[in-house]
Amino acid sequence: MTFMRNIQSLAAFLLVTLAALMPSTASAQSSTVHWSTAGVGNGKKMPNPATTIASDGTSVALNYTTTTNGGSFVPVYDNSFLTYSSGRFGSGTGGVLIAFDNDSWDPADKVVTTITLGRAVTGLSFSINDINRGVGSAGSWGTTFRDVVMVEYDTGSGSFQSITNSSSLWSAGSAITQKGSTFIGEQTSDQTSTSGTLDLHFGNVSVKRIRITFNSDTSGWFDVAQPDSQQIAISALAFDAPGADLSLRKTRVSDIPTNGGSVTWRLTVSNSSSSSLSASGVTVKDYLPAGFTFSSASGTGTFDPQSNVWRVGNPIAPGQDVSLDITGTINATPGAPITNYAEIITSNAPDSDSTPGNGVTTEDDYASITFTVAGTRTAGIAPALTCPAGSVLFDWDSKSWAAGSTNNFFQLDVIGPIGFQISNPGNWLSDRAYGGQAPILQTSSNGGKTGERLLFEWVDLPNRNARVVTQITLPTVMRGAQFMIADVDYWNGQFADYVEVEGLYQGATVIPTLTNGATNYVISNSAYGDGLSSDGAADGNVIVTFDQSIDQII
Repeated sequence: MTFMRNIQSLAAFLLVTLAALMPSTASAQSSTVHWSTAGVGNGKKMPNPATTIASDGTSVALNYTTTTNGGSFVPVYDNSFLTYSSGRFGSGTGGVLIAFDNDSWDPADKVVTTITLGRAVTGLSFSINDINRGVGSAGSWGTTFRDVVMVEYDTGSGSFQSITNSSSLWSAGSAITQKGSTFIGEQTSDQTSTSGTLDLHFGNVSVKRIRITFNSDTSGWFDVAQPDSQQIAISALAFDAPGADLSLRKTRVSDIPTNGGSVTWRLTVSNSSSSSLSASGVTVKDYLPAGFTFSSASGTGTFDPQSNVWRVGNPIAPGQDVSLDITGTINATPGAPITNYAEIITSNAPDSDSTPGNGVTTEDDYASITFTVAGTRTAGIAPALTCPAGSVLFDWDSKSWAAGSTNNFFQLDVIGPIGFQISNPGNWLSDRAYGGQAPILQTSSNGGKTGERLLFEWVDLPNRNARVVTQITLPTVMRGAQFMIADVDYWNGQFADYVEVEGLYQGATVIPTLTNGATNYVISNSAYGDGLSSDGAADGNVIVTFDQSIDQII
């Protein structure tokens, strides 16, 4: 029996959203700030403000203010709320101590310390140590007192926000409990133990200022008498050194070539506008593919066709793009995929998220592009479907389909109902030129058969991996089937149609034979559009032939 033709799947004006690949974080060069460089001796008070210089030359200023609500709120060491200590705190040595002594509990008494960097930095990391619960000496009950720390950061906007808004920015030791926007020392912890350590790690978040507020918690039942002195310690700082955040793009700026035709690729190197340095000594290696013969290059800098290295030449300033076009000829059969990839291999400036020349394809200094060689092929000849017991025809010309509907059943001759179910993860489109709201039966896009009605599917998919699935359920096992899918083509700069067809027989997969048109090519049971076919032309037709038993078509 023959299940004949007349099913059309059209993906016209498909808008493709490319998924962005997040680059992996490469090892960046770090700058450090050791508080000993502020010129303060061990146990001595920090100037207010205190200034020092990071290892990369970035200036760092530290200042503090105090607030008291009456009563005694006094410094502990060297008549200062902030002092330098070379001792060990948590897992490190050398820190700025923030210390005070209260004669009675008052949450309004606090020390606010601000660290201001000479530039907004990424990769900032440091720790606040010795956040814990202490035991006081006054009162018959043995009073407790808890360190309370709030940490805020400013990206350079002038406004502070709490690190507790993002759990990825911090991790706390076992002696510390987060409560709202604060961290409270709920357990005793030795100053050399990491159980009282709050680690800050800002990653790609840009930071210009840090504000640390230190006071006491009064929520404990026994926290009513005079506490002993309290302290926390700020460790050394580390952050990404100044650098140039380079990225590489590769695009095809010519039409898809046929065998023997010409293709032009464009390489573009960008230095992010947020970079602190210009990038000099930048070179790019283009790994030109097999089947490509170089003929010329034009643009910024020079290209060596022997090594395939592009030397950019002049420094690339923050916010600047530079480009090079590479042109050559293609020697490959129609339908062959051609992939060209390239990578930035040298730069004199550190890059916070990539390492030149390391071959890591997920970093943003690596780029690739693939196309399929077009050809002046002619439409294939579909195999004849032999039906010794006779054939039956399902023809849309005698059927009706409610515009926009996706689930319909029709009587197939005297055999029984044939069902069509369509699922679409995107949006169905509508155009009066094609009869209105898809899916719909129409005659404008007819595969070269004037007046022929075909089921028209016109969609806007959310991304390049989304697929519209049309499932055809047959009334019984059919010994073979043949039909046409029209307008499988390619529109330059917008989309390439991709159609995959398979059958089922009692749950087992059955692979059909696909016969290409002039604007598509076939690999196994898939058809790929690679040329433009007009609505009323046969160039985009694909003929599907099953010569085995099936009960479903997908």
